[in-house]
Amino acid sequence: MIRILADGVVYHGNGLGGIARYWTETIRAFNAMGESACMELVVPPKSSRPRGLSFNVEGTWRAIRSMLAADIFHSSYYRIWPSMRMIPLVTTVYDWITGDVPLYYSNYNWSAFAAMQKRVVSRSSGVIAISEDVKRRTVELTGFPEDRIEVAHLATGGVFAEDIPPDSDKETFRQLHTGGAPFFVHVGRKNGYKNFRVVLDGYLRIADRTDRHLLAVGGEDTLPDDLAYSVFRAHAEKKVHILPHAPDGTLRLAYAASDGFLSASLGEGFGLPILEALASGAKPILSDIPVYREVAGDMAEYLPPSDPDAWADAMLRDHPWNPEWRERVLGMYSWKKTAEAHLRLYRKLLDQ
Repeated sequence: MIRILADGVVYHGNGLGGIARYWTETIRAFNAMGESACMELVVPPKSSRPRGLSFNVEGTWRAIRSMLAADIFHSSYYRIWPSMRMIPLVTTVYDWITGDVPLYYSNYNWSAFAAMQKRVVSRSSGVIAISEDVKRRTVELTGFPEDRIEVAHLATGGVFAEDIPPDSDKETFRQLHTGGAPFFVHVGRKNGYKNFRVVLDGYLRIADRTDRHLLAVGGEDTLPDDLAYSVFRAHAEKKVHILPHAPDGTLRLAYAASDGFLSASLGEGFGLPILEALASGAKPILSDIPVYREVAGDMAEYLPPSDPDAWADAMLRDHPWNPEWRERVLGMYSWKKTAEAHLRLYRKLLDQ
């Protein structure tokens, strides 16, 4: 039996975030495979409670016993464990955004964080990268051996794998959030490298020429002051809407009821909302960055992330969704495949 100990530090900062979801789903899938391996989770004190997972709390006797019995430590967020024995350390690398788009971070923050990433990777026995693009950047930036990096794509499931919502539910959502108007949806933060400014700028250029609205889901509760001023200056305050907190069921309806999902991000490690949108009934309109092409392939339209005119033109066009994309996404990406990628790396490091 191979025993993996995951540190669960991601549950201490944001137990409901995308990285925590990755760990929850991967551990659940890993332990359901029926292989001769198990993954145990140890979380820091006062962490969020992982949904549907058993776990121990650091410093307890149960956690210490798990550490003593482990064959591999797996760091969930760039942490070097004070291990009691010399056993392999595996680190998951999510992205290198602080180094790739440093203008969105203070000089200290981005350089210190990137240095910490490199230091932890250099001390690791193996690395899980969440995309081929992250693997490529890891090798470029650290020189880490390719044969000790395994790519474990993220996946989608839960409500996003359920049947497409009926038209009546979509219409109810539109009535509630846009007064019944058709809309494009953006998901995530409205500042920083997510580049929502280009999406909004593009929309405001054509707001008076379309009956479509723009719905921003997730992220901050309000627009930054300069963006809010731009909306009012364009007399579009009744056509730009914010839905800051959306559980998965609501987010699924936002995708399904939309005329397309927009993301102009300047950098990502993967892009989980792309899978959610494709599984829920929305075509993605995306910035032309390598990882987005890796994830979505020919199922999306790609635009320059610095050209608001291109985004404006796209929002005047129709972007029909192909039902075949849903089956492709759910077949290509699954948490079982993510867990299998983890197991391949663990076995390689232990020569099993």
